[in-house]
Amino acid sequence: NHFGLELDPKNVYSGDQAVTKSDNLKRLHARFNAAHYWFVDDSIGNIRELKAEFSERREGFELRVALGTWGYLGPTDTKDAERDGIEMVSQADVISRLKEELP
Repeated sequence: NHFGLELDPKNVYSGDQAVTKSDNLKRLHARFNAAHYWFVDDSIGNIRELKAEFSERREGFELRVALGTWGYLGPTDTKDAERDGIEMVSQADVISRLKEELP
């Protein structure tokens, strides 16, 4: 049980025990070996770090990042995201995209 959802623990990638977003992304890739991933976070700092680390296909996959416009955005985060060319998405955008891409 994770946040009220029945999930298999192997499907939960969290920051517990100081695991970074980058570490979790590498774990996901080791497990699924997909050609591309879409990473959405409500922290522009996390998005910038991932974008910088995975900007090239060094890890063998393409990474698209997006700033979730819900949660803990700072007063300049949306302006900074626009300036930096970071896509911004709402929860409805994410749900819609998942419905399009998932079987």
